[in-house]
Amino acid sequence: MDSLVGLARQLQSVSDLGQLVKTLKVLAAVNLRTLAKTSEALDAYLHNVEDGLQVALRELPEFDLGGGNTDASLKIVVFGSDHGLCGPFHHQLLQAMPDSHREIGLLCVGTRVAEAAQDSGLRVDGVLSAPTSAAALAESAQALLQKLQPLGGPVQLLYQRTENAVFRPCQESLWPIEPEWLKQLRQRDWPAPGLPMCWGPPQPALDWLLEEHLQLACQRALAHSLASENQARLLTMQAAEKNLEEMRLGLQDGLRSRRQNAVTEELLDVISGFEMLNESLPRGV
Repeated sequence: MDSLVGLARQLQSVSDLGQLVKTLKVLAAVNLRTLAKTSEALDAYLHNVEDGLQVALRELPEFDLGGGNTDASLKIVVFGSDHGLCGPFHHQLLQAMPDSHREIGLLCVGTRVAEAAQDSGLRVDGVLSAPTSAAALAESAQALLQKLQPLGGPVQLLYQRTENAVFRPCQESLWPIEPEWLKQLRQRDWPAPGLPMCWGPPQPALDWLLEEHLQLACQRALAHSLASENQARLLTMQAAEKNLEEMRLGLQDGLRSRRQNAVTEELLDVISGFEMLNESLPRGV
C-alpha cells in the first residue's frame, strides 16, 4: 500500500510539473511574438535615424567623432539573463568570446551570464540586470550606456540572435562608430526626388542622432538577446514536456500494475481463506 501511495504522489508531482512547464512554454511563445514585433519597430526607427544622419552629414563638410583611444582596454558587453531554464544559452554565448591581445573589461547584462563567466575563469567588471519584457528595453539600454560612460576605448556587444528558430552568438561593434560608414551614409542616394534640409545647426542634430543611434543599437541587442532567451527556454520546455510525458505514462503504467497486483493479492487471500475455512468445516451428514 505504501508503494501505491508513493507512486500516486510521484504521478501527481509529475503532472503538476508538467502544467508548470506548459505554462512556461506558452509564456515563452507569447514573448517571442511580442519581441518579434518590437524588433521590427526598432529596425524601422533605426532606418529613420540613419536618414536623419544622412541629412545632417550632407550639411557638414567635415565632422569629428572624437575617435577613441585605440590603446585603451577593450570593453565587451555580454547580454544574458537573470533567469535559468534556458538550456545551453549562456554556455554557447561565452564560447564565442573574441580573442584579443589587449586587456578586456567584461560587463555582463544578467546575473546568470555573470555567474557562468566567473565559473569559466573570466573576470567580470560589472553586472546589470537584464530586462524581462519589451517594455523595459529602453530603460535597460539607457542604464547600459550610462555604465559605459565615458566612451573612450572600443566597445563590442556580444549577444544571441535568433534566425529560423535557431539562436547563434552575434558580435557587433558599438564604439567607435566607423567614419567610413558615415561617409558612405552621407554619399548614399536619397530615395525621394527632393533633398531634405536640416532645421537648425547640423552639428547639434548630428550629436543627438549619434546618441540615438547608440541607444538603438543597445536596445536592438537587448531585444535580440531576450528573444533568443525565450527561444532557448521554449526549446528547453518542449524537451522537458516530452520527458515528463514519458515519465507520466511510465508512472501510470507502474501504478496500474501495482494496483492490479494488490487486487490480485487480496483476491488470492480471500480465496485462500475461504478454502481453509471450507476444509475446517465438517463434511456432510
